[in-house]
Amino acid sequence: MKSSKTYKNPPLDEMYISIHFQVDPSIEQLDFQQFAIEVEANFKNKEYIFPVIERIGNMEKIITTPEKVWFYSENKTKLLQLGRDRMVYNWRAGEVKPVNYPKYENIKPEFLKYWKILEDYIRRYKNRNLSIKMCELYYSNILEIGAKQFLKNDRDLHKAVNFISPYPEDYKAVTPHISLQIPMDQDTLFLRLEKVKDNKSNRDAFLLVLSIKNNKGFENISEDWYDEANRKIRQFFEDITTESIRNFWKGEINDTP
Repeated sequence: MKSSKTYKNPPLDEMYISIHFQVDPSIEQLDFQQFAIEVEANFKNKEYIFPVIERIGNMEKIITTPEKVWFYSENKTKLLQLGRDRMVYNWRAGEVKPVNYPKYENIKPEFLKYWKILEDYIRRYKNRNLSIKMCELYYSNILEIGAKQFLKNDRDLHKAVNFISPYPEDYKAVTPHISLQIPMDQDTLFLRLEKVKDNKSNRDAFLLVLSIKNNKGFENISEDWYDEANRKIRQFFEDITTESIRNFWKGEINDTP
């Protein structure tokens, strides 16, 4: 696969880059507040997320310490999440049309910028240990089903996925729920394919998720790992999809409404 290949108009619904870590002593409320001071100028909204209130009979145990803090961009297409053991940088399609799809090369520097702020803050304290437990790169895609879509009906799935395309057009497995874990060196690639209702349009759709996790841990964050994970996902996507759906993603089908 050529590294220069890009997709002009993919049905990308969400992507995120994440890092899971362990801090000893653990992150507490003050850390959330200090991190917020560092980054909130880059976001429109901030929200502290508290644990679910524990109810015992008619009594409620009130939790006063947040579990995480979320930062939203003005159009809510970007979301930075800081929790006690992870940081996640999301891109979501949002409501604005046409969708301005990001490239991995645009999202990665922003993720690394906020990780650097967090890492510097954590390491500022003496006798505080930081270790990285897991890295993840995640893509989810919504392939809508309908007369004006690439997939006219749910039986059209064979036009998009190679390991389904050998079946005849009228095959009966039109509501697949496929979940695979595929070892790749020291990483694990996850594939999920299922029929769903698109939350935005309430139409029938197929959800295709591709993600890679690394559980070996690093002493420091590895930028190269995320680059390699992105390469592996793109290569796997090339391997499991048909040429017609790849052309659709690239925006090269002229007769598709």
